[in-house]
Amino acid sequence: MKKKAVITLLPYLMVISFIGIFAFSLAPLNEKSIKYLGIFLSGFIPILVYHYFLKQQQFSKFGAVHLSDSEVDSIYYFGFVVTLLTLIASILTLGISGNQNIDLQTIGIQFGLGLFVTGYALVARLHLQVSNESNIEPEDAYANYVDRVNGLLGRVDLAYSDLDQLLQKIWTD
Repeated sequence: MKKKAVITLLPYLMVISFIGIFAFSLAPLNEKSIKYLGIFLSGFIPILVYHYFLKQQQFSKFGAVHLSDSEVDSIYYFGFVVTLLTLIASILTLGISGNQNIDLQTIGIQFGLGLFVTGYALVARLHLQVSNESNIEPEDAYANYVDRVNGLLGRVDLAYSDLDQLLQKIWTD
């Protein structure tokens, strides 16, 4: 059985993103193009690698493997974490520069990275979700749908019962 990308890979990729984004954002590099490229690649390459490994995890030598909902959602949350890192890095960039020499290009790259990674993570999540659902047999998909509908109906019945008891209690008091 293959190891799960969420457990084995995600923590390291988050650390790489954290170190790269902050190192390139806060380092006093004279070559601005290296700084900007470093910031962008530090946030984008880890999420790209994670998406690749999640997609590879879906396939084994025994056939397609179904990813759990949390594994599919994890790529979106990873993109959100990278976005938060870029926002924090931009605040630190502003704080370090003080009132003089505000580097608006670095802040622009940080915000651009945050927007790009969030968009990519959303598309990657949809990609994994669609490919995950295409691996399910129609009978299993139907059974899953019926289970979800029955669970929803059970919760609605319970809510109705609770509301009915509450109204009876209010009217009798």
